[in-house]
Amino acid sequence: MTRPLARGPFRLSGSVLTHPARGDAALRVAAQAPPGLLRVVTDPEPGGPPTALRTALAAWGSVPVTSTHHLVLQDDMLLAGHALDRVLDAIEAAPDAALALFAIWDSRNGAAVRAGVLRGDTWVRAAGEYTPCAALVLPRQVALGFAAWVRRHGPGGWPDDILMQRHLRASGVRCLIAAPNLAEHLDGPSIAGNAWRGPRRSACFLPSAPATPPRIADTPPALIPFFKNGVAQCVERTPGGGWLHLDTEARLRLRGVPEDALSPPPVPGLAPATARGVWLTGVALGLLNRENPDQAPNPATVRRAAPQSGPPDPIEPAVRSPEFRDAAAGHASRDAGPGARAVAHASRGQSPSTLDTSPPSETDAATRETGSAAHGPETVARGAVMETRGAVAETRGAVAETRGAVAETRGAVVETSSAVANTHGVANTHGVVTAPAPRRVRAARNASPGEPARTRLPAAVNPAAVVEALRTIGPGGASQLPGEQASERNLMRMADLACRAVDAGRAAVLRPVVPLRRIALRPGGGALTAHVAARLAELGATVTIADGGADPRSLLASAGGRGTAGHLYGPGADAGDAIGAMVWAALQSRPIVLTDGSPSFVLPVHVRELAAAIVDGGPVAARTAYPLMAFALIVSQVVRPVPVEDRRTSPDLSDEIVVEQADLRFRLHQHAQWLAYEGGHGDGVSTAAGEPSAR
Repeated sequence: MTRPLARGPFRLSGSVLTHPARGDAALRVAAQAPPGLLRVVTDPEPGGPPTALRTALAAWGSVPVTSTHHLVLQDDMLLAGHALDRVLDAIEAAPDAALALFAIWDSRNGAAVRAGVLRGDTWVRAAGEYTPCAALVLPRQVALGFAAWVRRHGPGGWPDDILMQRHLRASGVRCLIAAPNLAEHLDGPSIAGNAWRGPRRSACFLPSAPATPPRIADTPPALIPFFKNGVAQCVERTPGGGWLHLDTEARLRLRGVPEDALSPPPVPGLAPATARGVWLTGVALGLLNRENPDQAPNPATVRRAAPQSGPPDPIEPAVRSPEFRDAAAGHASRDAGPGARAVAHASRGQSPSTLDTSPPSETDAATRETGSAAHGPETVARGAVMETRGAVAETRGAVAETRGAVAETRGAVVETSSAVANTHGVANTHGVVTAPAPRRVRAARNASPGEPARTRLPAAVNPAAVVEALRTIGPGGASQLPGEQASERNLMRMADLACRAVDAGRAAVLRPVVPLRRIALRPGGGALTAHVAARLAELGATVTIADGGADPRSLLASAGGRGTAGHLYGPGADAGDAIGAMVWAALQSRPIVLTDGSPSFVLPVHVRELAAAIVDGGPVAARTAYPLMAFALIVSQVVRPVPVEDRRTSPDLSDEIVVEQADLRFRLHQHAQWLAYEGGHGDGVSTAAGEPSAR
């Protein structure tokens, strides 16, 4: 019998999704909650193709009649202590919202959580990608409506998180994500079929949820930076509410961040690409955070802060069985990162502060024994990042903190004025880009005794959450790269680098960007025109939308004498040509089917190459021609592992060896994300004549 949790008029019930082959995993998860709250729901077709959707539909479609809200957990999730209390707090504050308790560390939703943690928010608006369904709360009618919506529209091979995003969008229901997360993923075999993605950790998880009243950020940031697949990426909100998929480095440069602030300091032991991705993501977070200096502490300060442990959870000792604690610890300890060790320790009732996150040395031993800052120059910052208990003195942090204080005392970080949109290369109402007027921002300070308190003080920010949010940037961004299992020491280096990058972003002096040329684009191109315009702005152009302007698609030229126009892909491109059709099939876990109607060669032309061709004034041809089968296999490896069925009467017989473009796989993955999240169901981007097309 289900026994919902009650608070005021609200009743919360729950389910745990599982499959018979997964043993008692669901029972261990259910044991984290009060008895009777979480009902185990088993796959109704255990012999069918692996998918979480069947079981999710069964759970969402059977909400108890007495419940106002329903929680669904997958059977490999770990709840933070006091998580359910925080869920009830959020239900009281936002009873109409979907509440996601988890966001993966390399996603844009995870990046929105990071930005919220730096501001002191406890719930942030989802950032337009899939809805995180691993630990999700829905209002009763929304939950029942999901099952009906899927039956009405058909699943089409899509996973439950994409279908949930579309259902919530169609129903006008906002999704809020906990910051920090209230649940963590334990990396075992995936119930949703995502084990091929590598480790799938939280963007920011603390073993015990802080007892903080809900602070809901109902509007996502204008720009959300994240590190994924080894590349620093970002999404930028359009005036119509859609999202542009962009590269972080180019956007920072366009916003006036100087070149010397775009390069990370040397970090021994880190791959240059990983260091650069962590650095650029941190700088972008710092740039966003500086707009609200009263709402966040200097990361150099929080590196030495103690976590908010809170009072002991009265439920935890009674309901968390030894079997569950052992299983959680075992799952967590398989991850190479210190954060996973913290989860493991927490599941055993130990504090993460007992963690030893670097190989022992004489210096380390001396420091632990004396409590002094006697670390060597390389060890000092690394240890301090994850040393979350006690005020351990740390040289690099102190230097950074002092440097930041000096910079703030001298005054004035230059920031853009309300004309900041013009630095993105979009014409104002007169069709002219104007340089933003700099303004000076005084350093934040706490009120002195006797002064009135400010409305939002740095005290609202959770220092331990900031540390954890910045720590996960590096391992998350490299989690899907082959062979990228970083050592604990390198994880510490990445964490410290992220902290320093945020400092650099907050302190950078922005320089006005002067456009080099004016370019008009034809109206009506929607998302494609918007993405081309965004890239043109990065290339130094002022972009306007006007009749008679350039039509990006008309620039696709035949390639290599093969008599076929290039195949467009990338954000803004649709699923209508050879590349889009392959990606669309893989996204839905369907075989990629090659027929006699398919082209013999795939000639990929990225949206960014269209923009470059407009600047150069000529057509664009594909750089490489790929045999059809070879390209289909690449798509199946990049998007989702699906079979390729060659039904042609004359398959490829060429032994031609093709040198793959260096960035092809990343660009294909970006294209897949665009199609899954925005493509095909409205992008909110206006490109009417006389209106700017990109910010």
